[in-house]
Amino acid sequence: MVTASAHSANYISLVGQVRKYYSGTVTYSANWGTKLQSVLPPCNDKSLSSSWGGEIDNINWINALDIIGLDAYYYLTNEQNPSMQDLMNAWDPIVSHIRNISEYWNKSVIFTEIGYRSIEGASIHPGWWNNSAVSNITQQAACYQAVFESFINQSWWEGIHWWSWSTNPLAGGQGDTDFTPQNKQPTLDILQHYYSIISDN
Repeated sequence: MVTASAHSANYISLVGQVRKYYSGTVTYSANWGTKLQSVLPPCNDKSLSSSWGGEIDNINWINALDIIGLDAYYYLTNEQNPSMQDLMNAWDPIVSHIRNISEYWNKSVIFTEIGYRSIEGASIHPGWWNNSAVSNITQQAACYQAVFESFINQSWWEGIHWWSWSTNPLAGGQGDTDFTPQNKQPTLDILQHYYSIISDN
């Protein structure tokens, strides 16, 4: 879809057709990516190469949408076990960039997809789903916390669609390396804490 979204007239027409039958909020899940990623090592997985980055910066038909949708799998660190401060520092310029996009289009932003595996190095290539890695559920929790801390007070940010939650209630757990936070208490505690803050506001 990254290359297809360059066909502006087609998408504007499609959004118009959708609005004939649907009265709800319309968005599009644009891919993350800016020149910021160039400071990090390239990903060996060709499906997640740097050519996937930058779609959000190149779509010129965002005015047709109600809200800016962003799949936010930004590369954050080179560290296997970064500190919370490392993660927050990595998010700072990204937050500024996304804020600029929001202000340019005068629209709020929602993360249509974001997630982290429960592995060491989860923040290096967050979208890299098929590499072998050592399980680390506390790194997943730290990545979740850094997202909330970075965005929860941004007035232009509307929230998150997390990837992923399995229909299997036994999914996840200690030793699991997948994206789900299920049965991983550190991450579940983070979710409960921050969503309770959001619901109170």
